[in-house]
Amino acid sequence: MPWWKRLRIRLPSVFGARVILDETVIGIAALMIVSRGQFGIGRAIGLLLLISTHEFGHLIAGLIYRQRPRVIRIGLFGGYCAFYDSVVHLPVILAGLLTNFGWLVATITIEWTLGPLESQLALGAYQALVYFNLALIAYNCLPIGHSDAHLALAYFRGQLHHPRPTIPRIKKSQNHRLQRRPRKSDS
Repeated sequence: MPWWKRLRIRLPSVFGARVILDETVIGIAALMIVSRGQFGIGRAIGLLLLISTHEFGHLIAGLIYRQRPRVIRIGLFGGYCAFYDSVVHLPVILAGLLTNFGWLVATITIEWTLGPLESQLALGAYQALVYFNLALIAYNCLPIGHSDAHLALAYFRGQLHHPRPTIPRIKKSQNHRLQRRPRKSDS
């Protein structure tokens, strides 16, 4: 295993889902902290909070639709929330995007209510929440890669409705078909 794969941090399970903090988030957070002091720490905290809540938005919506979560992985440019169920619901796809809209409204409302932020840590976290949030919303509205809009388009095309094919189990009465038949040359 490469050394950077060992940097992944497994957090405690949430609702049965393994939570993995990807090595890229740890690396970018370390770079922000080292390069900018307190201002970088605020941005790193804001970025981590934003990506985490986006993925937990998918998780909560999946739990509402009674899907069993498998893993939540938080990476540099986002992450993913995977479920054991193969049927995908549109609100589960859009829940992360709605979570980001909620964060954007909440952070702007709090800043307008409290006035200008004095602390460098608070200012860095606020800027990260607003600017990274806008970037994350913009990315998830583009139908490219594994963005939420791409999954929503696949949902509307009917590509996500169908469950994965399953391998049928063989009953004991069908075992006679699997036994080796004698060849003409064997007799």
